[in-house]
Amino acid sequence: ALPIWQQYGFLCGPRAWKETNMARAQILCSHLEGHRVTWTGRFKYVRITEIENSAESALNILPYVIGDWLRCVYGEVYPACDPQNVTLEEEELCRLKFLTKHDCHIKNFDRYKFEISVGMPLNGANGNKSIEEDRKS
Repeated sequence: ALPIWQQYGFLCGPRAWKETNMARAQILCSHLEGHRVTWTGRFKYVRITEIENSAESALNILPYVIGDWLRCVYGEVYPACDPQNVTLEEEELCRLKFLTKHDCHIKNFDRYKFEISVGMPLNGANGNKSIEEDRKS
């Protein structure tokens, strides 16, 4: 059977953070990486917390001409930017092309870390699940 949120929260949630500390709880709960936890909650938002692109970092230390050439070899070409026939996405990419001063990009090598915020129901004093607590992971 899958662990439920209450079991997980007891060992790895804010209660554990307060009783010991957040770093210790994170290290302990890393044993559960890849395991599923069942829960009911309300999605609030998602945001990107980190973008990593080691290919971009490597190209940025090369001479401009070589880096620019490799961007087109391994990356994707920005749109032609014909004002007569351009989609909204292409229009945005054309603005970025102008700002970056490159013909190509290697955004296809980006790796993202996300933060997801959900509201989790808590048991109130009378047993009702009307109170909601924010969770981020």
